[in-house]
Amino acid sequence: MSQKRAVVMVVVWQESRKVLLVKKGEEPWSELSKQWVLPAETLELGETDLAAVHRGLREEANLEVGEPFYLTESMSYGGTEIGWYSCVAQSPKEIRAGSDAQEVGWYKPEEVLSIYGNLRSHTLPEEVERFLRAA
Repeated sequence: MSQKRAVVMVVVWQESRKVLLVKKGEEPWSELSKQWVLPAETLELGETDLAAVHRGLREEANLEVGEPFYLTESMSYGGTEIGWYSCVAQSPKEIRAGSDAQEVGWYKPEEVLSIYGNLRSHTLPEEVERFLRAA
């Protein structure tokens, strides 16, 4: 059995220095139900991290991005390997919710850090926190 893998995207709108968050839909089994979080995507069979980043952002936010930049790796409590990537939005004003996102929006980096500071089981890796502080 192969290891489950996902990617989390830190998408920056350079002109506004804001970061994309998605509001998850109703997921009674998840702490992330109806929460604003960084977009994430589980890889499909045979898919690369970079392909999942682009697919996930198109599906969740109708957003195209530049080349993703690798930030770090982590492991979820459920045993999923997670690749963390940053990327720059190419069409930031045209976002709209899709897939499992109820809403999408742009937030200041300090707001993103505050949101993740209040989640018990979903923390940001140190490298991602540093990236957001510098954004």
